[in-house]
Parts: sequence; C-alpha cells; structure tokens
Amino acid sequence: MFDQNPFERFAFRRSTGIPRVLIVEAIALGVLLVLWWLLPQNLLLCLLMPTVAALIWAASFGWRQALSRLIEFLQSLENRPFGGMQ
Repeated sequence: MFDQNPFERFAFRRSTGIPRVLIVEAIALGVLLVLWWLLPQNLLLCLLMPTVAALIWAASFGWRQALSRLIEFLQSLENRPFGGMQ
C-alpha cells in the first residue's frame, strides 16, 4: 500500500559535540566560583538569595506557569498608578 518507510526521515545520529546546556551550566558555575572568591561571602549570599528564592518558586510551579505569573505581576505593576505618575 505504502512504499515509503515512515522512519527514513528520522536522524538517529549521535551528537559528537558537547551539549549547549552543559556549556552554559559550566560557565555559570565558573562565574559563581569567581564571584565567591572575589566578593565577601555575606554580600554574595545577599545577592544570591533572591535568585535562589525565584528558582525555588519557579520549580514549584513549572517554568511556564512561573513565567506567566511573573508577566501578569509585571503587567499589574504597569497598570497601577504610583504617586504623581500616570
């Protein structure tokens, strides 16, 4: 009936390079280690706490829901009048 193999367009080749995610994680870890060495640990802890809190919050929702909630929050800030600004 069908002469064409449905699996012939699949690419089952192995990737020979290093995955981009691994490169990004290695760079981020390297930057964190350099900052930890250069900055006082108390300052770095205070700078990283909001980041850790945001990552925990995003992990509890899933990144798509967390991103949509963040966008909703930012849009509500845009629509709210502050002081003398309209």
